[in-house]
Amino acid sequence: MCANQHAGITGMTFGAFDLCHQGHINLLRQAKERCDTLIVCISSDNYIISNKKHPPLLCWNDRKYLVGLTGYADIIDTQWLNGKKPLIEKYSPNILFVGSDWNEDTYSGEGLCDVEYLDYTPYISTSWYRERLNINP
Repeated sequence: MCANQHAGITGMTFGAFDLCHQGHINLLRQAKERCDTLIVCISSDNYIISNKKHPPLLCWNDRKYLVGLTGYADIIDTQWLNGKKPLIEKYSPNILFVGSDWNEDTYSGEGLCDVEYLDYTPYISTSWYRERLNINP
């Protein structure tokens, strides 16, 4: 892959990254391989409580720190309760990256830019870890 093959391409992805695990890292790596600048939007604590109906295991600052350690995120921002659209409009990415556990019926990218579905890492999820640690809402 040429160093400038994706020059000027801005990608964006969203996630809670609550217990940043191998699946998250694989998603971030695949996304970064396809763009020059990767923006990672991490769900706020209140977003997780509201949408997943349980508190996060790690606070936003800790999740941001772990995502930053991967070295794949060029910009890290917060997804608040108002959803993805304001962040997509703020940064105007060329492409949104999501795991292949989503599809065109479940995620449209708000109709604001192209969406690429990246390979989902099977058998690894925060829910899987929560079950093994007996941490259920």
